[in-house]
Amino acid sequence: MDMAIIFMIVACGAPFLFLRLRRFWLAGIQTLLLIGMWEYFLLSFDPQTVPVAFSALWFAFYGGLVLAEIAYVLFAVKLAEKIRDELKEGSKDPSHQSDDPLSDH
Repeated sequence: MDMAIIFMIVACGAPFLFLRLRRFWLAGIQTLLLIGMWEYFLLSFDPQTVPVAFSALWFAFYGGLVLAEIAYVLFAVKLAEKIRDELKEGSKDPSHQSDDPLSDH
């Protein structure tokens, strides 16, 4: 249960990552899935109102978690590309190279 709560809290940041990546439609879908995810989670506390497996809320819960992981992977790829491009630009610019003979440049 603790891991589910941690993943759900982390998933709440996914719409902002999609907005940063300019994937507005994914941010909208993730926001709707977050609402369903939290509703499913809160309904599961009451034994009389446990949502049925393969219901709309069930798909919202797991779909929100999966889409959040996709958001973080896309963000990590974009960040790695940006770092790679900055390193390429830095290696071409002679003013950034050090005089240290042990450096790789």
